[in-house]
Amino acid sequence: MPEKALRFLHQGSTLYCDALTVQCLLSINRLDLANKTVRRMQVADEDALPSQLASAAFYLIKGGDKLNEALSIYQELQEKYKPTPLLLNGQAAALMAMGRWADAEPVLQQSLDLEPSHTETLINMMVASQHTGKPAEIMSRFISQLRDCDKNHPFLDSINSMVGSSIRLDPYLCDLGSAVRGGKKPDCGKNPKKC
Repeated sequence: MPEKALRFLHQGSTLYCDALTVQCLLSINRLDLANKTVRRMQVADEDALPSQLASAAFYLIKGGDKLNEALSIYQELQEKYKPTPLLLNGQAAALMAMGRWADAEPVLQQSLDLEPSHTETLINMMVASQHTGKPAEIMSRFISQLRDCDKNHPFLDSINSMVGSSIRLDPYLCDLGSAVRGGKKPDCGKNPKKC
Protein backbone atom coordinates (compact mmCIF):
# COMPACT_ATOMS: atom_id res chain seq x y z
CA MET A 1 0.00 0.00 0.00
CA PRO A 2 2.73 2.58 0.78
CA GLU A 3 4.27 1.86 -2.62
CA LYS A 4 1.04 2.90 -4.37
CA ALA A 5 0.84 6.03 -2.26
CA LEU A 6 4.45 6.86 -3.13
CA ARG A 7 3.71 6.62 -6.86
CA PHE A 8 0.82 9.03 -6.39
CA LEU A 9 2.75 11.42 -4.13
CA HIS A 10 5.69 11.49 -6.54
CA GLN A 11 3.51 13.58 -8.85
CA GLY A 12 3.17 16.34 -6.23
CA SER A 13 5.70 18.96 -5.31
CA THR A 14 4.37 20.50 -2.11
CA LEU A 15 5.72 20.18 1.41
CA TYR A 16 2.53 18.32 2.31
CA CYS A 17 3.20 15.70 -0.37
CA ASP A 18 6.78 15.44 0.83
CA ALA A 19 5.64 14.97 4.44
CA LEU A 20 3.35 12.11 3.40
CA THR A 21 6.18 10.68 1.31
CA VAL A 22 8.40 10.63 4.40
CA GLN A 23 5.70 8.74 6.33
CA CYS A 24 5.39 6.17 3.54
CA LEU A 25 9.17 5.75 3.27
CA LEU A 26 9.47 5.27 7.03
CA SER A 27 6.74 2.62 6.94
CA ILE A 28 8.76 0.57 4.44
CA ASN A 29 12.07 1.16 6.25
CA ARG A 30 13.62 3.36 3.57
CA LEU A 31 15.39 5.70 5.97
CA ASP A 32 17.88 6.68 3.29
CA LEU A 33 15.18 8.08 1.00
CA ALA A 34 13.24 9.55 3.93
CA ASN A 35 16.39 11.38 5.01
CA LYS A 36 16.86 12.86 1.53
CA THR A 37 13.24 14.01 1.47
CA VAL A 38 13.49 15.55 4.94
CA ARG A 39 16.66 17.43 3.97
CA ARG A 40 14.97 18.72 0.80
CA MET A 41 12.01 19.91 2.90
CA GLN A 42 14.28 21.64 5.39
CA VAL A 43 16.03 23.51 2.58
CA ALA A 44 12.67 24.61 1.15
CA ASP A 45 11.19 25.78 4.48
CA GLU A 46 12.62 24.39 7.70
CA ASP A 47 10.03 26.13 9.90
CA ALA A 48 6.93 24.98 8.01
CA LEU A 49 4.69 22.59 9.92
CA PRO A 50 4.99 19.72 7.39
CA SER A 51 8.79 20.01 7.52
CA GLN A 52 8.77 19.98 11.31
CA LEU A 53 6.46 16.95 11.53
CA ALA A 54 8.40 15.01 8.90
CA SER A 55 11.70 15.82 10.62
CA ALA A 56 10.37 14.72 14.01
CA ALA A 57 9.02 11.45 12.59
CA PHE A 58 12.32 10.75 10.84
CA TYR A 59 14.39 11.54 13.94
CA LEU A 60 12.13 9.33 16.04
CA ILE A 61 12.70 6.35 13.75
CA LYS A 62 16.42 7.10 13.34
CA GLY A 63 16.83 7.05 17.13
CA GLY A 64 20.08 7.57 18.98
CA ASP A 65 21.15 11.17 19.40
CA LYS A 66 18.33 12.30 17.08
CA LEU A 67 15.72 11.42 19.74
CA ASN A 68 16.41 14.66 21.59
CA GLU A 69 15.75 16.59 18.39
CA ALA A 70 12.47 14.75 17.86
CA LEU A 71 11.45 15.45 21.46
CA SER A 72 12.29 19.15 21.07
CA ILE A 73 10.28 19.45 17.87
CA TYR A 74 7.19 17.85 19.41
CA GLN A 75 7.44 20.09 22.47
CA GLU A 76 7.98 23.25 20.41
CA LEU A 77 5.01 22.45 18.19
CA GLN A 78 2.81 22.04 21.26
CA GLU A 79 3.93 25.44 22.53
CA LYS A 80 3.44 27.08 19.15
CA TYR A 81 0.04 25.55 18.43
CA LYS A 82 -1.53 23.43 21.15
CA PRO A 83 -1.16 19.88 22.42
CA THR A 84 -2.86 17.30 20.22
CA PRO A 85 -2.86 13.49 20.47
CA LEU A 86 -0.46 13.34 17.50
CA LEU A 87 2.06 15.69 19.09
CA LEU A 88 1.69 14.18 22.56
CA ASN A 89 2.16 10.64 21.21
CA GLY A 90 5.24 11.78 19.31
CA GLN A 91 6.65 13.30 22.49
CA ALA A 92 5.82 10.16 24.47
CA ALA A 93 7.35 7.91 21.80
CA ALA A 94 10.58 9.90 21.96
CA LEU A 95 10.62 9.63 25.75
CA MET A 96 9.95 5.88 25.60
CA ALA A 97 12.68 5.39 23.00
CA MET A 98 15.05 7.10 25.47
CA GLY A 99 13.94 4.67 28.17
CA ARG A 100 12.10 7.41 30.08
CA TRP A 101 8.95 5.34 30.56
CA ALA A 102 7.71 7.11 33.69
CA ASP A 103 8.06 10.50 31.97
CA ALA A 104 5.97 9.27 29.03
CA GLU A 105 2.96 8.25 31.14
CA PRO A 106 1.72 11.75 32.10
CA VAL A 107 2.16 12.88 28.49
CA LEU A 108 0.03 9.96 27.32
CA GLN A 109 -2.52 10.66 30.04
CA GLN A 110 -2.77 14.22 28.74
CA SER A 111 -3.47 12.79 25.29
CA LEU A 112 -6.17 10.51 26.70
CA ASP A 113 -7.70 13.49 28.49
CA LEU A 114 -7.94 15.26 25.13
CA GLU A 115 -9.26 12.23 23.23
CA PRO A 116 -10.17 9.17 25.34
CA SER A 117 -10.70 6.95 22.29
CA HIS A 118 -7.37 7.66 20.56
CA THR A 119 -6.18 4.15 19.73
CA GLU A 120 -2.47 4.96 19.37
CA THR A 121 -2.50 6.62 22.78
CA LEU A 122 -4.15 3.58 24.36
CA ILE A 123 -1.55 1.25 22.84
CA ASN A 124 1.33 3.50 23.88
CA MET A 125 -0.15 3.69 27.37
CA MET A 126 -0.18 -0.13 27.50
CA VAL A 127 3.48 -0.24 26.50
CA ALA A 128 4.48 2.40 29.05
CA SER A 129 2.43 0.68 31.76
CA GLN A 130 4.12 -2.64 31.03
CA HIS A 131 7.57 -1.08 31.28
CA THR A 132 6.79 0.73 34.52
CA GLY A 133 5.48 -2.45 36.15
CA LYS A 134 1.81 -1.55 36.39
CA PRO A 135 -0.53 -4.40 37.43
CA ALA A 136 -2.33 -6.51 34.84
CA GLU A 137 -5.63 -4.83 35.76
CA ILE A 138 -4.34 -1.55 34.32
CA MET A 139 -3.41 -3.26 31.06
CA SER A 140 -6.80 -4.98 30.97
CA ARG A 141 -8.54 -1.63 31.37
CA PHE A 142 -6.63 -0.13 28.43
CA ILE A 143 -7.34 -3.22 26.32
CA SER A 144 -11.04 -2.94 27.15
CA GLN A 145 -10.98 0.73 26.15
CA LEU A 146 -9.24 -0.14 22.90
CA ARG A 147 -11.77 -2.90 22.20
CA ASP A 148 -14.61 -0.44 22.83
CA CYS A 149 -13.02 2.07 20.41
CA ASP A 150 -12.03 -0.36 17.66
CA LYS A 151 -12.85 -4.02 18.20
CA ASN A 152 -11.05 -4.94 14.95
CA HIS A 153 -7.78 -3.17 15.74
CA PRO A 154 -4.73 -5.22 14.59
CA PHE A 155 -3.19 -4.91 18.06
CA LEU A 156 -6.13 -6.82 19.53
CA ASP A 157 -5.78 -9.45 16.81
CA SER A 158 -2.12 -9.95 17.73
CA ILE A 159 -2.99 -10.41 21.41
CA ASN A 160 -5.73 -12.87 20.46
CA SER A 161 -3.30 -14.89 18.36
CA MET A 162 -0.76 -14.98 21.20
CA VAL A 163 -3.35 -16.10 23.71
CA GLY A 164 -5.00 -18.50 21.30
CA SER A 165 -1.78 -20.30 20.42
CA SER A 166 -0.71 -23.46 22.18
CA ILE A 167 2.41 -21.96 23.74
CA ARG A 168 2.79 -21.64 27.51
CA LEU A 169 1.65 -18.26 28.68
CA ASP A 170 1.89 -16.71 32.07
CA PRO A 171 -1.26 -15.66 33.93
CA TYR A 172 -0.59 -12.05 32.96
CA LEU A 173 -1.07 -12.83 29.27
CA CYS A 174 -4.13 -14.95 30.02
CA ASP A 175 -5.66 -11.96 31.83
CA LEU A 176 -4.86 -9.77 28.82
CA GLY A 177 -6.47 -12.31 26.52
CA SER A 178 -9.53 -12.27 28.74
CA ALA A 179 -9.71 -8.49 28.43
CA VAL A 180 -9.43 -8.71 24.65
CA ARG A 181 -12.26 -11.24 24.54
CA GLY A 182 -14.49 -8.99 26.61
CA GLY A 183 -14.03 -10.73 29.95
CA LYS A 184 -14.28 -14.30 28.63
CA LYS A 185 -11.51 -16.46 30.02
CA PRO A 186 -9.78 -18.71 27.48
CA ASP A 187 -10.49 -22.43 27.68
CA CYS A 188 -7.28 -23.73 29.18
CA GLY A 189 -8.38 -27.36 29.21
CA LYS A 190 -6.80 -29.64 31.78
CA ASN A 191 -3.66 -27.56 31.97
CA PRO A 192 -4.39 -24.07 33.33
CA LYS A 193 -0.87 -23.01 32.37
CA LYS A 194 -1.81 -23.43 28.70
CA CYS A 195 -4.26 -20.97 27.22
